[in-house]
Amino acid sequence: MVNWALSSSNRDACFHTLTKASCATSSAAAESRNTRSASRMARAMWRSMRRRSARWSPAEIRLRRLSSVSACMVPGVARSGAATGRLAIPLATNEGKAVFLRSRGTHGSRSEMIAAPTSESTTRSLRRRIRPLPVVLLLLAAAGAVAYASSVTTPVKLRGAMVTETAFEETVTGVGTLTAEGRAVLAAPVQAVLLSIDVTAGQAVTAGTVIASFDARAAEADLRATRAKAEAAGRALESADAALAKARAAASEATARLQRLEALARSGHATAADRDSAATAAETAGLDVRAAEAARASSAADAAAADASADELSARLADYTLKAPFSGVVTNVPASAHTLVSPGSPVVEMVDPATLSADIRLDEASMAKVSAGAPASLSILAMNRTVAGRVAVVDRSLDPATREGRIRVRLAAPPDGWAIGQRVTASITVGRVPDATVAPLMALGWEDRTPYVLAAEAGRARQHPVDVLAYGEDSVRLDGVAPGTRLLPPGSVRPGRRVEVIE
Repeated sequence: MVNWALSSSNRDACFHTLTKASCATSSAAAESRNTRSASRMARAMWRSMRRRSARWSPAEIRLRRLSSVSACMVPGVARSGAATGRLAIPLATNEGKAVFLRSRGTHGSRSEMIAAPTSESTTRSLRRRIRPLPVVLLLLAAAGAVAYASSVTTPVKLRGAMVTETAFEETVTGVGTLTAEGRAVLAAPVQAVLLSIDVTAGQAVTAGTVIASFDARAAEADLRATRAKAEAAGRALESADAALAKARAAASEATARLQRLEALARSGHATAADRDSAATAAETAGLDVRAAEAARASSAADAAAADASADELSARLADYTLKAPFSGVVTNVPASAHTLVSPGSPVVEMVDPATLSADIRLDEASMAKVSAGAPASLSILAMNRTVAGRVAVVDRSLDPATREGRIRVRLAAPPDGWAIGQRVTASITVGRVPDATVAPLMALGWEDRTPYVLAAEAGRARQHPVDVLAYGEDSVRLDGVAPGTRLLPPGSVRPGRRVEVIE
């Protein structure tokens, strides 16, 4: 340890007295609640310093050696304004050399000072300049005390909210995406070249509107060939019909001749040989009729098959033109014109806006409170707007991993700017309490998983723990705070601080 002895001159005495006065002034100002008392105390300290400076005896400051520079701990200087402003305070040693007492940092309420020796020329210069230093330092200390007292006594102005007793609607909240029950994906019926797409995404169409067309030249050629076969089969059927008619006429004539000869043979006017010849002719005519009937049946079958094939090809040819199955809006066109597409490849997607709904996920506790038909409010995040709806479907099965369930909320009317897949937040009303203690949801704070409110009581901020009974859309039902209490934003000020609530 090294002892640095101060001289007994008035300048050094003034410095020592100033240091003690600054500390006392700062400490007193910290406890003072108005600036006027701090100023009176500073003036009293200055008068005391002037009276005592003439008879101040030498003092010692114990310095701790830190390598080539020594340091000392001066209590309270950090509050006086001297150390805070990083001022260099000159001292005189018992060897006649001056040192600088500089601020190096603070430790709580103590300020660490560095004492560094100077040359003799610097010492002489400092002796000429040291006289105004006590006044400057005292003024700085008084200004710091005034500022501190002002900051403590001035209330913080904040906007507050009122706790009310009113009807409360309990709601549960979930998130999900926008979808539609009336939704169709129009796909390519066959492998063909997509000639044209006649709609664009976002376009409204009516039922039967042509959506896209495919290259049907090969199908048309097959249809023409099949129709030609059907026509040939038709002509063959006509020939078979004519042959059958002729065979039937010949058989009828042979049968009639046989009957006449049999009658003549019984009367003895015809021989048995003539009768047998007529019977053989009638039998042959019958065989010809049966053959003609078989040929006609075969021709009819061929003609029917040809007609069926032609009808099938004609129906398939209609598939080469896609038409809207219902009135709605085209939501997506994933295909491109003049490209070869495979059967089942999606070409156009469309939605019926009248069937818009939202698939919402809810936690297990909320699922137990929701029922079909409950009113809901849907907030579409992309559009920053809210639309009304009702719960249409409640899926009573939970995901085993997330323990969440799914409900479907049908929109009352399609909003402008909707899009399938948009994120939505749903607020479903599950109950109503006629008289409840209600506070704005934004006034509820959390600390260590415990809810609390910050109330303005007697001009000061007070923190109160509360119990959350239920959540509303933008409010919360609480227990632990009385109606009429003014609430402040959580975390806006420290509890105990003076506040002023702005209406």
